[in-house]
Amino acid sequence: MLSYEICKQLKEAGFPQNKYKFHPFTCDKCGKLHTSDWEVSDCDCWLGNRSYNPTLSELIEACGDNIWYLLGKINEMYVIIKDGQSFQGISREEAVAKLYLAINKK
Repeated sequence: MLSYEICKQLKEAGFPQNKYKFHPFTCDKCGKLHTSDWEVSDCDCWLGNRSYNPTLSELIEACGDNIWYLLGKINEMYVIIKDGQSFQGISREEAVAKLYLAINKK
């Protein structure tokens, strides 16, 4: 799962917020990862406060046809190389999310 900050950055960069698949999502109000609507009552979250927490395959698809390489785990970090730049994360999802953010800078 991605951190709240990464999910919010993805949302702000235009990553599709899957309106038909609500779980899991990170709440913009409390910063918690929610896996069901039952948890929402604790912080009064609602749809407008949700930052979608995408899967690895959704992140890869969103990066489009850009050619990049996932090198795998190096010193506890996952590393992606694209055009001489490296993007690192504590998970594959985080590394690909950082690549998406670089591609979609606003």
